[in-house]
Amino acid sequence: MEMAYGFAEGSIPMDIKGMMDFVIKADKEKPNTTIPFSFTAVTTPRKYEKQFPHQQLYKITQTIGELGEYQKEVNRQLTKRGDEGDFEAQSSNTVGERLSRSVGISKRGLSLIMFNSNLIKNNVTFYVIRDNQGNLKEIDKEEAKQYMYPSSGGKFETDVKWRTYGFDKMVGLRVNKQEMINTEIDDDKMEVFDFIGHKLRA
Repeated sequence: MEMAYGFAEGSIPMDIKGMMDFVIKADKEKPNTTIPFSFTAVTTPRKYEKQFPHQQLYKITQTIGELGEYQKEVNRQLTKRGDEGDFEAQSSNTVGERLSRSVGISKRGLSLIMFNSNLIKNNVTFYVIRDNQGNLKEIDKEEAKQYMYPSSGGKFETDVKWRTYGFDKMVGLRVNKQEMINTEIDDDKMEVFDFIGHKLRA
C-alpha cells in the first residue's frame, strides 16, 4: 500500500550510516548482478538571491535504476559478439574512498551512493517554492531556472560515467525492494517531500 509521500508501508526509518551499511551489504550479497534502487532527494539550489521573491526554492529529484557495474555488462556483450571487451566507464573524480561498488566517501568526507548513468531507467525533477506566507507551491522548470545559477553538471542522459549523490540529501532510498526513510533529514525538507509525494512513483 502506498504511503502519502510516495513510499510503501514497511519503510524503515534509518540514519545515514544505516542506509550506507544496507547498500554495502547488498553489494556484497550480489557482487555479480545489478541491484534495483531508487531514491528521492530534496535540495535547495543555489539562487540569485536579489531576483528571488520567495522564502525558499526546493528541487525534488527521483531517480530509479540499478546499482552495479555497467562496464561489465558492456564488455560481456562485446565479448559475446567477438569484439575485444576493453570498454571502461569514466570514473567519478569526486570519490576519495570506495567502501563498496556502490558506496563511497567523497574527497570532502561526504557519504555518497555511486551509480552509472546508463543504468538509470527514470529520472524526474520537480520544483517547489515556499512563499512569503510560508505556503508551498509547485512551479515549473522554466520559472525555477529564472532563479537558479546554471548547472555545471554533464549530460545525464548520454554520459557513460559514474554518478554520485550524497546520502545526506536523500529523504527516501529503496534498495532490493526495501525502503528506508532518512531520519537525519530536517522537518522543512520532509514537509516538501510530503507535499510533492503524490507525483512520485512508488
